[in-house]
Amino acid sequence: MSANLYRGAKAFLYAARLAKIEKVFLNGDYRLAKRLGFNGVHLPSKKLQMIKRAKRAGLIVIASTHNIQEIFQAQRYGADFVTFSPIFYSPGKGEPKGLGNLRKIVKSAQVPVIALGGIISQRQIHKVRMKGARGFASIRYFVQ
Repeated sequence: MSANLYRGAKAFLYAARLAKIEKVFLNGDYRLAKRLGFNGVHLPSKKLQMIKRAKRAGLIVIASTHNIQEIFQAQRYGADFVTFSPIFYSPGKGEPKGLGNLRKIVKSAQVPVIALGGIISQRQIHKVRMKGARGFASIRYFVQ
């Protein structure tokens, strides 16, 4: 682990606590999340095998998925939530999955699904909710 990652994660957690954010997640590193006191971790699809370890560490786990096989794998390992992406066009994130696939995923999954990817408007948020997504995640929605 780099010193920059540690300092950045610690500063992020501090800022989130000041803002009274109830649940704070670190991306990718469940050990650091546990060490610093994050509520949970968001694991990329290439790290799904770490879900069980993160759960044993007492963390809430959100697993990043891009197809039904990854969702089933995340469920078997015990993920609390999955993100499914990209729903809409997002630069560098591949072909959008679309709202139809999101609806199919929500119906097939046994864990709550969070829509991710290319969500930049209230209208898109409404659409993913209408397809059954439990929530949404976005960077561009909040920084544009």
